[in-house]
Amino acid sequence: MTYLTVITINNVTLSKPISGQIASLPNLQELKLFWVTNLQFAPYPANALSPLTQFAILDADISGPIPDLRPYPNLTRVDIKRTALDGSIPAYLGGLTELTAIVLTENRLTGEIPPELGQLPKLSLLALFKNQLTGTIPLELGLSVSLTNLDVSNNQLTGSIPRQLALKSIASQRYSFNRLTGTIPAEYGSMTSLLYLYLTSNRLTGTIPQGIGNLPNLGIFDASDNPLSGCFNATLAKVFYCDVSLTNLCCTPLNPVCNITGYDCKTTC
Repeated sequence: MTYLTVITINNVTLSKPISGQIASLPNLQELKLFWVTNLQFAPYPANALSPLTQFAILDADISGPIPDLRPYPNLTRVDIKRTALDGSIPAYLGGLTELTAIVLTENRLTGEIPPELGQLPKLSLLALFKNQLTGTIPLELGLSVSLTNLDVSNNQLTGSIPRQLALKSIASQRYSFNRLTGTIPAEYGSMTSLLYLYLTSNRLTGTIPQGIGNLPNLGIFDASDNPLSGCFNATLAKVFYCDVSLTNLCCTPLNPVCNITGYDCKTTC
């Protein structure tokens, strides 16, 4: 069936593994596997190469490591969501240079985030939330030339937020529900491209960087449930959602927009 360009398998129970010959189909562009039970992959033929550009597994009954994606050097998007896949994120993904989006969310992935992902020249979206990732956030992600959306929330990451991530145009950054320590990088205070910054439920100390309140595009700022301290100017210019509750900050003046989630900051420094 060499004419196939899209294969979608939806809501079935498989009796055999997906054939490795799928990597030899000369025109296949998309492989999508949704709500599949007993999903497995047979080994690929030696030196198999495929023109596949999109690979997706959603809500499937599959465990073990992430399936081998090396036969697909033209991949632009990988979506693997809500599975029992475990093991580490393979470093070879950093060599699939056409990737624009990597979405590996709500799985059981462990280990560290490969710094090689920062080498991808076209990557704009990296979403890794709700896994069991450990280690630090690679500073190499802050060297990416195209990354605009980063979500590593709901993991077990430690260490500090690399200042390199506040020096790039990564407009949406989500770090909530980890074990991050250190201070919020001061460079965020002058990051005019920043739209969303989620820091809730970490172990961040220090205070809010000067300039955060004057960022022209910032829409959401959540630093709640951190042992932050010091004085915070809460006159956020255009923010429509702000939460610095469960901190030790004192705020002047008190901005009504911060009352949305039970703002409990003191009003005097």
